[in-house]
Amino acid sequence: MATALVLGGSGQMGRPIARRLVAEGYDVTVAARSTNPPDMDGLRYVSCDRDAPGALDALVGDGFDLLVDIVTMTPAHAHQIVDLADRIGAVITTSTGAVYCDEEGHSLISARTTGIFPNFPCPITETQPLVPPDDETYSGRKVAIEQILGAGSAPATYLRVAAYHGAHTRHAREWFFAQRVRDGRNVVFLAHGGDTIFNTTSPENLAEMVACAARNPGRGAFNCADPDPPTAREIGRVIARHLGHAFTEVLLPGESVGPVGSSPWAVPKPFVLDTTRAQRELGYQPQTTYAESVPATVDWLVAALAGKTWREVLTGSPYLETMFDYDAEDAYLAGLV
Repeated sequence: MATALVLGGSGQMGRPIARRLVAEGYDVTVAARSTNPPDMDGLRYVSCDRDAPGALDALVGDGFDLLVDIVTMTPAHAHQIVDLADRIGAVITTSTGAVYCDEEGHSLISARTTGIFPNFPCPITETQPLVPPDDETYSGRKVAIEQILGAGSAPATYLRVAAYHGAHTRHAREWFFAQRVRDGRNVVFLAHGGDTIFNTTSPENLAEMVACAARNPGRGAFNCADPDPPTAREIGRVIARHLGHAFTEVLLPGESVGPVGSSPWAVPKPFVLDTTRAQRELGYQPQTTYAESVPATVDWLVAALAGKTWREVLTGSPYLETMFDYDAEDAYLAGLV
């Protein structure tokens, strides 16, 4: 039986990937830093801090046919994998759609500091220019990781993921709408008429693409995103409807007014990833849509937040706190009446 190691596999991406590989016939080991992870649903789990000297080398041991690395976060992590290439049959790592830049060099990351949103084609293919590799920015590190792995001897595939959601996440964009339902808010404000599109990636689709990449190792970079990407307004309706709620939508014609109208999907131009290459070269076919997949994430999120503060659960989402200025929203609404 072929063996697979899912590194960083206790969270939102690793669990569905591990289950999909089990269904594919792999003997799967899941590893992550936690010594006491939540219930792993019967998956074999090993605690391993890859940054501890010798830990990853010991974990790999005699080797695995497949390494799926969810937490390749630095060029040093990529060099770890390259050094273990003689004991790894193939590598699949999760990258990001944030590696892309436009012809002027503007990217999703630089937009936060410059205010200039990139002028991307719609949809974006894998031939789009990339930000320069570095060891300082999130997107630059991911480009460096791709290049290091691509130059290694183990066949490598990197999946460029969009706005991911899933159970066990520490960064739940869906909290923006779910918490408003929990707080009894009847009105939601959305910039750009709520028609903004920031492509999503569902757990089932990522797991399927990993399975397809495992059958076709070493093919390089592939976009991984949901088909028919929903607008911010459609996302809000899906989440509210699932929770038995309906918002009155106040649709701002342009940018947000301070915090009013801002949302995790409020980009001024569409950000959509083209998955044609994965379909053509890997035999990938989407397994679900965002609307079909996200209710499971919302159910997990509501249960995880029960009796806890959001900071205890969503440790990767501090920026979302700025999007809950209810006083500013109420003042804006009063000015419209």
